[in-house]
Amino acid sequence: MFKDLDQFIAALDKERELSRIADPVSPDLEISAVTDRASNCVGMRLAEVEDEKGLEIIRGSETDDETVATVTDVGKRMGREVVVIKDAVM
Repeated sequence: MFKDLDQFIAALDKERELSRIADPVSPDLEISAVTDRASNCVGMRLAEVEDEKGLEIIRGSETDDETVATVTDVGKRMGREVVVIKDAVM
């Protein structure tokens, strides 16, 4: 058993079980850098300013149109005004 998170991460690193992300990736899309399903990854941010209920969908460089359409539909069903933006590091 591991006494803390640092010890656990060190053990994973020693066994080469950790992936290193070489390219810059925004925090909203970090998972897309290590998954084999990057086309299905988006970032989402809920914005509540005054009476506005917005949803930002952050599209990664490999995110496909079907994924964006699905998430857009979910956002609209949530009663949100949906805006799709490109990831800043694309």
